[in-house]
Amino acid sequence: SYNRQSDLFVQVTAERDVLQGENQALMQTNEALAEENAALRQRIEASEEAAAKFTAKIDESEELRALRAELAAARQQAHQDHLTGLPNRRAFEERLNLMASEQHHHGGHVAVLYIDLNDFGVLNKKFGHDVGDECLKTFAEALKANVRKDEIAARIGGDEFCVLLHDFKQGNHAFDEAIKRFESALSSVVYQYGQGCMAVTASVGLVVATSEDLYADPEKFIRQADARMSEIKSERRAAKGSAMGVANELSLTPEP
Repeated sequence: SYNRQSDLFVQVTAERDVLQGENQALMQTNEALAEENAALRQRIEASEEAAAKFTAKIDESEELRALRAELAAARQQAHQDHLTGLPNRRAFEERLNLMASEQHHHGGHVAVLYIDLNDFGVLNKKFGHDVGDECLKTFAEALKANVRKDEIAARIGGDEFCVLLHDFKQGNHAFDEAIKRFESALSSVVYQYGQGCMAVTASVGLVVATSEDLYADPEKFIRQADARMSEIKSERRAAKGSAMGVANELSLTPEP
């Protein structure tokens, strides 16, 4: 009986030791899992932080793109005539100043061509501003169609347009060729209005400037071209000229 109790005690003690060992191993495993879990949480937090930063950068980039697009649109509106789509006076003067700076170092000539529609005030008064606006758009399209790649056309106000001729070759032949090219193209502009049509004519003045003169006072040549156009218009009016001088009587005639 004693031996049996002794054996039982030894067996229980051994089982207890085994259970204690297993429990200790389990505790160690739990500690290791807790450490792994903590490390995993740190990695998850770092990933979430990186993702948040990346998302913020994307949002910032999208905001910047939107802002750039808004600025580009605002700049375009500030430099574009809303009615005709041509550059406006501000854009033309900026391009003239830039060309003056570029041309200043290697010489050459630049021509400013000033175009004014004939009797446009009469047209507005007789047919209304809506018809006048459509005439301006029709005329602007004709002007754009005849401007060469290295030339710049702009509406600088009201019924007045300017063309900047780059690297203009000075001389009577070049002068006459430029005038005739635009006179020929713009003297036959016809605006369709309802069941009729209307001829739109204009007067042209051209001033040629050296790069040195242009660099000194670019806007001066816009004024000079305007003055020259007015002289030509007055001369042709006095002589009762046609073509680009005096507009024909403004009236609606049936379409041919």
